[in-house]
Amino acid sequence: MPFPPPTQGYEEQHISGTALDYLLPRPTIKAIQSPNDLSIAGITEGDVITVEPHQPPKNGSIAIIERDGDQHVVKLHWYKQRWYAETDTHKGVITENINYIALVRTVIKSQI
Repeated sequence: MPFPPPTQGYEEQHISGTALDYLLPRPTIKAIQSPNDLSIAGITEGDVITVEPHQPPKNGSIAIIERDGDQHVVKLHWYKQRWYAETDTHKGVITENINYIALVRTVIKSQI
């Protein structure tokens, strides 16, 4: 009986579908365009970001928040039992009129 080839079971599959099928490993992850710049995270307005709405915020994470109907990409900080949000131009405490939308997972840089 001959030995099987060492590559058996590792054959390449044909690529089908869109690139987003490969970039979004779980159905809870969504791809959206960044609504603003956040240079501390390397995000530029218009970059595609993958977000996970059902994940809770963590200290130091990048997230999407909504204030007065506008969405913003921010860096979150937990300090003295309060959440703080930081953008390129503002930094402050998160109040009750600000809603947490999603946790940012990855950034796909715009090539335009």
